[in-house]
Amino acid sequence: MGRGLAAPIYPNLPGGFFWGGRNPGGLVNLNGEKVGNGPGSTNFGVWWDADLMRELEDGVSVLKYDIATIAGNGVNGVTNTIFNCPECASNNGTKATPVLSGDLFGDWREEVIWRTSDNQFLRIYTTTAPATNRLYTLLQDPQYRLALAWQNVAYNQPPWPSFYLGPGMAPPPIPEIVHPATLVADLASKEGPTVKRIWTLSVTNTGTAPAYGAMIETASLTYVSGPAPVCSPTITTPTVFPIQLGTIVPGQTVTTQFEINMTNCSVNARLKLVAPVSALQGAATALILRANEAR
Repeated sequence: MGRGLAAPIYPNLPGGFFWGGRNPGGLVNLNGEKVGNGPGSTNFGVWWDADLMRELEDGVSVLKYDIATIAGNGVNGVTNTIFNCPECASNNGTKATPVLSGDLFGDWREEVIWRTSDNQFLRIYTTTAPATNRLYTLLQDPQYRLALAWQNVAYNQPPWPSFYLGPGMAPPPIPEIVHPATLVADLASKEGPTVKRIWTLSVTNTGTAPAYGAMIETASLTYVSGPAPVCSPTITTPTVFPIQLGTIVPGQTVTTQFEINMTNCSVNARLKLVAPVSALQGAATALILRANEAR
């Protein structure tokens, strides 16, 4: 009896594999050819460390299969334990499954929940290895969310997304995220001396949920038209973008001020202001666009 592993467990051997006690034994590719020793586990898979290969979870341990290492019998393939919880216990007898495994915290790597041996606590363990791969949270994939449920209603298996996640993967699909926070942004007022103007920008949340991490991402101000001389208005304050606005609760308006140097600009000059606004890591957006604005 063997187990398949859809995500590669070694980058130079793409594709699916199976392993177990049947002939020819060991790790076998889809052509039935033995390519190395079988991994030392036929249980769960878990994306744990910083690479895109999936590790193995068995009992109360996370294991990594390394086909490049030569074992004592001269055959490629060694399984090493990279994490272990000696105070924990697994479930379902010889199946030795965790309470739950999956991307619970939103980094795309997966966490494992085990119970303590005395049945007093549940513990959630997560990797401490920083990843350089920036993927969407796996829970944003509908199939993956369903997969977290099927772990506990049928034959226990680790969750799988609806797309291939592994070395050489294509960009993952963009999740269709709808959030009830709605941003409305505008140029609220203008004041100050003719050569050094203060423009106030406002951002309002007209939705029904908080707009977390609201910011003005950047801002540009350019001369459009007017009598001579042609001028170059500059935003002197702030000097660093993005401008963090924090959390904007429903119905709240937050303002921020720009100081603008308009030296040599005619009183009849027309300017263009572009300032994109976002919150919720881009799930809610707005745009301040004044294409023919008087100074």
